[in-house]
Amino acid sequence: MSKYKSDFPVFRKRPELVYLDTAASAQKLGVVVDKVRDFSIDSYANVHRGLYELAEKSTLAYENARKEVAKFIGADHDEVVFVRNATEGINLIAWSWGWRNLSKGDVVVLSVAEHHGNMVPWIELQKTVGFEIIWIGLDSDGFVDEEEIVDTLNSRGDDVKIMSLFGVSNVLGQRLDIEMISRKCQEVGCKLLVDSCQLVVHEQIDVKELGCDFLVFSGHKLYGPSGIGVMFAKKELMEDIGKFPAFMSGGDMIENVSLDKVTFKSNYERFEAGTPAIESSVGLGEACKFLMSIDRGFEIELVKYLEEELLKLEFVDLIGPQKSGVRSGLVSFNVKGVHAHDVAHILGEKGIAVRAGQHCAHPLHEKLGVMASVRASIGIYNTMEDIDKLIEGLREVVKVFN
Repeated sequence: MSKYKSDFPVFRKRPELVYLDTAASAQKLGVVVDKVRDFSIDSYANVHRGLYELAEKSTLAYENARKEVAKFIGADHDEVVFVRNATEGINLIAWSWGWRNLSKGDVVVLSVAEHHGNMVPWIELQKTVGFEIIWIGLDSDGFVDEEEIVDTLNSRGDDVKIMSLFGVSNVLGQRLDIEMISRKCQEVGCKLLVDSCQLVVHEQIDVKELGCDFLVFSGHKLYGPSGIGVMFAKKELMEDIGKFPAFMSGGDMIENVSLDKVTFKSNYERFEAGTPAIESSVGLGEACKFLMSIDRGFEIELVKYLEEELLKLEFVDLIGPQKSGVRSGLVSFNVKGVHAHDVAHILGEKGIAVRAGQHCAHPLHEKLGVMASVRASIGIYNTMEDIDKLIEGLREVVKVFN
């Protein structure tokens, strides 16, 4: 049994549940549930406004959560902006920094394996601005081609203004060499945005070591509340109002308002218009604090075991390389002759939760030539016994369809 399974109330209530869908949304830590409940009872008021005790306690808790999140990713607290989710963070960057800094003739680099949340904002902005998008393809193993990333920077470096790439693919499980890519970007003066939704769940990161300019992730995949996410931006970018203006405007992000003039705050605060998701922010801070207190290295062995056991099944095709030890956090696959939705439905009847479909990555599935796939993703509550039950369930799937 996982030493952390008891930290999740859902498994105390449903000990039979085999939850292998963390990549979509993680179960909630008990300390997060307790923190949000206690905060809501004892400390809730609107932040940054009131001068009474509850308002002061609420503001302190909210800003302490920001400090915990910043510590979690190795950032300064004033480089962290709370948003609804990673998708909002990417939209903020695209429609604020991108809209102000990109023009016709510029190049934005994406991979064909990006989540729709890291594709659609750039595709829509392209319609307005007219820049070029270069799509990085797949290598012979079915992973995103890192050599093509480097070649693109070498050949088009003067034109490339930003690369926006996953840290870990939500379909392939591929962990890009972000550290190497960031060095190459810096050599040509290109900004780097990292969609780290699947990266921060399994790996303790430091944005300074990664070298990225922007980074986003969602709280609900990190054992925290839904409706809260994080956008990291380097301080020097954050403070340049001319090149990184406010995304939304309203209360709590202004310096002064008159009938004919508005001045905005010069730091991270200008990106948090209106009342924020206070309780969810506090919950996310608690999740980050918990994860910093444990060693998540055992997840590497879990995923390797998952790969190895799936490779033993002659009726299973893995998405990506047909070998173990190359994925982080998840494995996507198909059962030969059985639609992914049917596989997931039968497993679900046995209490095994997996994801089936295109995982918000339609272009990748099209490139791979598959209509859909099954995805098993692990969390700190999973065990080898969970994987054994999945393998047993897949054998039952084949029996049903034979």
